[in-house]
Amino acid sequence: MKPSEKRALMEAKKKELEEKNNLQDDDVSSEDIADCDITSNHTLKNKKGKTILDDDVESMRKEGFFQSHVKLITFIITVSLLFMLIGPFSVIRIIEMVEESRHFKDGETLTVEQIKIIANNKAMITWSDFDGYSYEDQSTKTATIREYYVKENGYSLVVRGKKGDSKFPDNVHFMYSDDNGTTFIDLRTEDIKGFLAATNVTTNSEPLRLMTLADLEAMAGSSSNLAWANFKNFKYEATQRVEMETVYYIRTYKIGGTDLSVVLEGKKISGYPEKATLVNNVTLEEKDLKRENISDFIKDQKGE
Repeated sequence: MKPSEKRALMEAKKKELEEKNNLQDDDVSSEDIADCDITSNHTLKNKKGKTILDDDVESMRKEGFFQSHVKLITFIITVSLLFMLIGPFSVIRIIEMVEESRHFKDGETLTVEQIKIIANNKAMITWSDFDGYSYEDQSTKTATIREYYVKENGYSLVVRGKKGDSKFPDNVHFMYSDDNGTTFIDLRTEDIKGFLAATNVTTNSEPLRLMTLADLEAMAGSSSNLAWANFKNFKYEATQRVEMETVYYIRTYKIGGTDLSVVLEGKKISGYPEKATLVNNVTLEEKDLKRENISDFIKDQKGE
């Protein structure tokens, strides 16, 4: 090929390349030109130095991230609706259950006889002596404080010690409360026999007996003034219920030879119970002993 022809061919290719580049530049809008620079290799970049391709990739990534959050939000809403639908096991109830487990410990209820046995250890009474018994945790940041439930009327046991001392408590206060106030002794240093004699606790020498219909009739005349003390000689079944971190003591007295029971309930086992209910255990009919006439209940049991 002649040199002149070679030069002409090169000029034609050069012109063709320039026309192609000019055509690509025309495809970019004026707004794109304002926001982008054209590098020597004709790659478009935005003001932050990222290529348009980089922007597209980042946009795709953001879209995927948003979609994943939509799935997460949908899952959370579904779980919340499920908790609301299953009633007693809702989120609120779960929180309440956690609170209850933190403040109250279920177990066997202490009796005076069991406390008398523990009292024999005197200064060597340990926290482990109370393992397995039901109590309310009243601890503070610096002290461990537990109030143990006691079956007999008016009695309670409060054990206190330094936080972190898992062996010996500092105080073991055996307490008795009635309408005249509260008295107590420290079982580690004082005599429990004298204390029990002064508070007239019912012991094994004066066994509890089953309540009779005659006992119920005798109480009916003064039912509005029924006190825990009116039932101190009768056998009962003890339970508790917890409502808003408050313990309610419940004692059920079965009436021998009948389908009836008397149920007393209160925040303390001294003075007057908050509720006194006569229950027919077969029909589940109830009467408020403090306010209602129970003569029909008694007549039904007598067959009159």
